[in-house]
Amino acid sequence: MTLDYFYGQSGELFSYFRIPKALFQDSRFRQLSTDARTLYGILLDRMSLSVKNSWMDKQGRVYIIYTVREVQESLCCAEHKAVKLFRELEQIDLIERKRRGLGRPSLIYVKDFTTGLSKTHNLNCANSNSGVAQSAVQEQPKPQANKTDKNKTEMNFQKRKFDKGMHRLTGKFKMIWKNQNGLCYHCGMPMDVTEEREIFYLAPKAKTGVEDVRNMRYVHCACQRIYAENRLKK
Repeated sequence: MTLDYFYGQSGELFSYFRIPKALFQDSRFRQLSTDARTLYGILLDRMSLSVKNSWMDKQGRVYIIYTVREVQESLCCAEHKAVKLFRELEQIDLIERKRRGLGRPSLIYVKDFTTGLSKTHNLNCANSNSGVAQSAVQEQPKPQANKTDKNKTEMNFQKRKFDKGMHRLTGKFKMIWKNQNGLCYHCGMPMDVTEEREIFYLAPKAKTGVEDVRNMRYVHCACQRIYAENRLKK
């Protein structure tokens, strides 16, 4: 396999998981494995979906749903490894899982890694091996792209996801994807055809709903779980 180079700012056109530097540089987190740090970055990324959908408990704390199966797929690991990574993050108090039983997935509270860190440390963690003191004041921030550039980048990223789905799907499933522009029916966020997704029936099949494009919508599995649970509460 031969890959191409990045030219200019082309590397900024993609979406990335962001892992806090503090997880590598703060002594409290040095015992964490690299995979556990990566998982924390993925869970942080999923928080944006929860905030968008107002997935909060009665105390206003944001939670996410991210199953062991999803960890296996994201990190290409076995079930026992995914379970171990969750325990690692729990033991160091970076996440808290609320088990609900009855086969329902646990609620995960992603906790604030900056607790106990000074503002300067949080903004600019010094490299302890460099021997050179660095400060947040001395480090010049990188120029930020203007709003138009950011919007264009996001649109390009979304289009790539949409095109990938159009290439891989066929028949009525391709038509559903096209009708929704590759967006989740529940949350309106872009979907990746390689991620967990499922069909939502506007008129449930148990209530004479038909297997027809007009009655079928693509949704994130996590969004569907939240939707179903909210329906049960009503």
